[in-house]
Amino acid sequence: MIRYVVAIVLTVAILGVSFAGLDTASTAASEREVRASITDLEDAAVSLLSNDELPPEGHPGAQRLVTVEMPATSLTTKPISHFELRRVTGERLSVVTFRIEGGPMHTETIDVPIRNATGGDVVELSGTEDRRLRLTLTGDAQRRPVVTVVRFDEIDAT
Repeated sequence: MIRYVVAIVLTVAILGVSFAGLDTASTAASEREVRASITDLEDAAVSLLSNDELPPEGHPGAQRLVTVEMPATSLTTKPISHFELRRVTGERLSVVTFRIEGGPMHTETIDVPIRNATGGDVVELSGTEDRRLRLTLTGDAQRRPVVTVVRFDEIDAT
């Protein structure tokens, strides 16, 4: 009888440690996936600013398409509870903040000024589906280059 009790206690302890490790690994996997998407986004935005010229007024600018992978809930990944691109006021850079469900807020700096489809300084992404973005080189009020980020679901809605 004692053997069975000891076996059950050991099994529960091993499962508890395994689930804790699985939770840590799934958070790390989601974080890697999101950081890779942020790098892709930054590369595309920097490419627009450094390789393309501002279009004349009334003409479309150069574009890049980027997919931001949004991890779903599974044994190997956790979902994102917050993802936001925000232009830093008065600066020529932007900040990406994201949070993996149950974890701390993470911040990455992108050396590109961004704006959303309506000209605002914030682009929010949410959900567990990958988000396709169109990045377009446009000019701000002073005709300085800025990258306009539009979600494909916003394009379809217009």
